[in-house]
Amino acid sequence: MVLIGCEIIFPLVELLVKQGKIKSRNQFIAEAISNELTAREKTDIDAAFSEMATDREYQAEALQIEAEFATARASIQYL
Repeated sequence: MVLIGCEIIFPLVELLVKQGKIKSRNQFIAEAISNELTAREKTDIDAAFSEMATDREYQAEALQIEAEFATARASIQYL
């Protein structure tokens, strides 16, 4: 991540306000925080899914569920 000093950030945000691209500095800050929280949540979710790939108990359960659905699909075809 590239860090930019406040002496550069504030003028850039002010320029965005003057250009009408954002309503206010507050809006920009709120959106930036929201975007960061969303990105962190996505990272956490991705990590959880990554762990599932190596979790033997989860894999066994997933295979069992898949087999049960296969049996259910086969029985529906004969109706």
